[in-house]
Amino acid sequence: MPDLFETEIGTVHLACSSCGAPLELATSALSVFGSDESVLCMDCLLRQGSDASAGTTVPLTERIRLIDETVDEFAAHLRNVLVRCIKPDLTWNREYGIDEWSDPADVVAAAYAPGVWYTVRRHLEGRDSSSDGN
Repeated sequence: MPDLFETEIGTVHLACSSCGAPLELATSALSVFGSDESVLCMDCLLRQGSDASAGTTVPLTERIRLIDETVDEFAAHLRNVLVRCIKPDLTWNREYGIDEWSDPADVVAAAYAPGVWYTVRRHLEGRDSSSDGN
């Protein structure tokens, strides 16, 4: 099952357009940046929206706030993708490919959704079967 969506979720190796740091990125996530030349690493991406400079330490509370916002935003997009892609029998609806999403954040969520769905389902099923034996 892990290779089921491998052709849809490839990776590319790039350099951050700002600092030159080497990056590995899902090919489907490139649409978020528009082009290979505008890809930013996480540090530069976070600095872009703030007045922080390289080497600036962001307080823990601020990092947690940013992480929580990011998780909430990604969760909303992941939920949107899963609601459309999970059939009533809990199998994957392959009618929705990576190119079917107009919102770039949905594209990113769609790139990871199959792996998240099958991994979590397998984990929950394993947990349920191990709790039946207790």
